[in-house]
Amino acid sequence: MVKWILENIYIYAIIYAFTSFIISLTITPIISKFMFERGIYGIDVHKPSKPKIPECGGVAVLLSITISSILALLMLEEYRLKIMVFITSVVYVGILGFIDDLKPLNAKLKTLLTMISIIPVIVFRVYNPRPFLPFIGRTRLTIIYTLALPFAIGVTSNAANMMDTYNGSLISTSILIYIALLASSIIGYSRGLLDGFGIIASAIMLGALIGYYRYNRYPSRVFNGDVGSLSIGASIGLTAILANLEVIAITAMMPYIMNGFYIISTIKGLKERREIKVRPVIVKNGLLYANTDPKSPLTLAHLILVRGPLKEKELVDGIVVLQLTATILAIVMAIFTFTL
Repeated sequence: MVKWILENIYIYAIIYAFTSFIISLTITPIISKFMFERGIYGIDVHKPSKPKIPECGGVAVLLSITISSILALLMLEEYRLKIMVFITSVVYVGILGFIDDLKPLNAKLKTLLTMISIIPVIVFRVYNPRPFLPFIGRTRLTIIYTLALPFAIGVTSNAANMMDTYNGSLISTSILIYIALLASSIIGYSRGLLDGFGIIASAIMLGALIGYYRYNRYPSRVFNGDVGSLSIGASIGLTAILANLEVIAITAMMPYIMNGFYIISTIKGLKERREIKVRPVIVKNGLLYANTDPKSPLTLAHLILVRGPLKEKELVDGIVVLQLTATILAIVMAIFTFTL
């Protein structure tokens, strides 16, 4: 019995998920208070009263996954190198995001610095340039795959950053993405096609995100800041690469990709969101309306609001429904990829 417990990866996953959940749930209000007392807060522009909300709550998520990952490093020798690379890269991106929160960086420079986080993955060769495709199985894309790695992290990090605009929108959707990654990892692992890293990483991230969600959901008591959005986005990209779940992650992140594509195409390139003068939505009497100004960026929220004004919570619910659809499709994709 003891041997079975020690060798069962699902037991470890539950331990790490519970650990990150408790840490996140406990330290988020502490981090929130700390930031607010030091004048690190943002204005919730989608509320009529424009309340001041503590920023950089993502520090709590980053600390939670760091502590849980260190615990995994000590207990799981088989995945030690992947876990070390994962947490090193995520922490680097988180620190970059925190610097950006305190002193905004140029959008192009920030993207380039984010892409550098892939270096540990390449140096330690903890990736497999043979991604799985549905109905086909493993493919060999050695050169193309390696060249695409930096862009993978740059895209996921900044796509998550662009999704972080409404109360709970990033955290709720990233929880659903990680549910897809966890389910897909379990399917692939049970078939002997994947190792257990995806299960471990997804469990750690889900615990941290669910614990934190209590404070970030509508109405938010803490904002994520770039330290949160960039590190969460990077973690998704890194999990996909290290767990060999690239196609699954792309499918699960379709709402993020669509949102990012709409924004970049309408503002003609990468820009810091503080540089965008015309907001995509207008707030009137507690309702959000799509901004018809041609200078406003096109976003996923803008497209949802074209049908009519909504309360912020209703808008976020609409985004979550789109994400839930993408999550289900990703899991179906995993079934086709790993079982057929």
